[in-house]
Amino acid sequence: MPRIHSFLAAACLVFFVASAAHASEQDTVALQTGDFGRAPAFSYADAAGKMHTLDTAKHKLTALHFWATWCVPCVDELPQLDDAQDIFGKELHIAAIALDGKNAAKVQKFYSNHKILHLPVLLDPTAKLPKIAGLRGLPGTLFIDARGNIVGRAEGPLDWQQEDVQAFLKAHLR
Repeated sequence: MPRIHSFLAAACLVFFVASAAHASEQDTVALQTGDFGRAPAFSYADAAGKMHTLDTAKHKLTALHFWATWCVPCVDELPQLDDAQDIFGKELHIAAIALDGKNAAKVQKFYSNHKILHLPVLLDPTAKLPKIAGLRGLPGTLFIDARGNIVGRAEGPLDWQQEDVQAFLKAHLR
């Protein structure tokens, strides 16, 4: 009898893991655009622990993205952010801030394992920035123009390859 219970437990686990993986790949949110007001000040740490303040004036558009290594939808989305940073270069600044505490080594290992090549390791050691950003969960992204205005947002995984997202990025990077 214990073998049957073990088999059923394993089968259920495989089913739920497969369902969650499939759902995370399929369930994306729509990009909300408009005038969401001024962006608050954001400070975050780099891999060496040095604190930085987000400076949106240096770029036409900044994508302030919050994620974590333990968040399945975040893991699925992060390679798309890396690709976007590579494609759009310096015009689009992506600040992908991990909510993994002060554990830069964990994020660096994640980047290495997932071949994230174009994003620096950035951390929110306080885990308070998403709340300051007005986001309710992970992943979450604010798009901030050079004047410091929030011009777009996504609460949840965003498909960066969608036509409307690409059009939004191109329009704000002209």
